Amino acid sequence: GIFSDYAVKDTRRLFWSCWDWGKNFAKRISFYDAIFLAMDSRNESFWAYIIRLILRVLVNFSIGFFSALISFVWQLWFFVRSYSAGIAGIAFFILGSIAAFSLIASAIGAMWVGTAGAAAVVVTMAGPQLEGPRRRQRHRVHYQ
Repeated sequence: GIFSDYAVKDTRRLFWSCWDWGKNFAKRISFYDAIFLAMDSRNESFWAYIIRLILRVLVNFSIGFFSALISFVWQLWFFVRSYSAGIAGIAFFILGSIAAFSLIASAIGAMWVGTAGAAAVVVTMAGPQLEGPRRRQRHRVHYQ
């Protein structure tokens, strides 16, 4: 049946192959984006280039994983239909789609939240160093 060990293993294999496809797509596009951003960023500072590259990589992986989700759900429908399982097949399709969506959403959310957290730490740590000279000038005592 559709809930047998073989069907579940085939579904897992299908999901991870879609995941790998989306990940490889994102890596390939990010590689080309890094090259083209480097050629385009002659008037930018190094840090502006790095920030643009990080954002571009995050967007590419989000698109890649979302595309992998769509591909998996599409292939899962035909996989379930090949079993002619009826109501059990519809339940399997719904549960598999929800599981895939939750994993993809968790991965995309973790990427964005992790990057935002790292950026917050960098800004917090660099803040006193960037404001150091200004802070000293404000606290200077003026004698007349």
